[in-house]
Amino acid sequence: MKKLLFIWFFLLTPTLFALYNGNPSAPALIEEGFFFSKENYLSVKAGYQRDWDFDRDMKAVSKFSGRMNEFSYIADQGVLTFNLINRIELYGSAGAARFTVAHIPLPGVRNEYETHNQFAWGVGLRGIIYSWGNLSLGADFKYGRAQPTLRWMTTNGVPVQPRPGSKLNFHEWQFGAGASYEVGIFFPYLAVRYSNATSRIKHLPTGFLPETRHFNMKNRRKFGLALGCSLSNFNRFSATVEARLIDEQALTLAGEVKF
Repeated sequence: MKKLLFIWFFLLTPTLFALYNGNPSAPALIEEGFFFSKENYLSVKAGYQRDWDFDRDMKAVSKFSGRMNEFSYIADQGVLTFNLINRIELYGSAGAARFTVAHIPLPGVRNEYETHNQFAWGVGLRGIIYSWGNLSLGADFKYGRAQPTLRWMTTNGVPVQPRPGSKLNFHEWQFGAGASYEVGIFFPYLAVRYSNATSRIKHLPTGFLPETRHFNMKNRRKFGLALGCSLSNFNRFSATVEARLIDEQALTLAGEVKF
């Protein structure tokens, strides 16, 4: 009964919802692949992840700052992972991301921006630190970046034509540590994350903002939580759903296959 309650606690809290943290047990979730077995010291996995960041808590930090009203994005990325002895993984991701930003530089003025769905990438390293019975402790470090150009922008709902070089520059690094517990084919987990995210919208049309053609943002809250659950029978495939909260409201769906 306690095991069932543990599973339902993690699966039924999406309202608690940066970067996807992932399961602390990820390196050991798939032991047998299509070609690689658990006896191999080195193996390769491929995966896909879809990220919805509904509300990232960002603040404007430029000379002409104002306040942020919205910072959200959707990203789709493929992931290639190199696994060492089912304990350590080095991975890279590449795909596309689209950002939506709302900025209030002055009372009564609301500027909105949306980017094209363009190239985004990331790299990371994760590992299992300690395992005891069904419990595993792990850590993850990653870096992600995107530089999409602006698709459109408005002031109080009135369209403004972006310049050809108008773009959003976003990059973030994150460290996370957490615990995962095996309950049959389910692996619910909880992780604590520390992240540093910065963004800059630059090369705006002359006169769009007073005295400047760009403004900078960074994350207001550095710490956050990740709740998730993975599904795996240790054979070829795994799937994960993760929600993130406190510093952002985000959801990720991810899947992996071992070659």
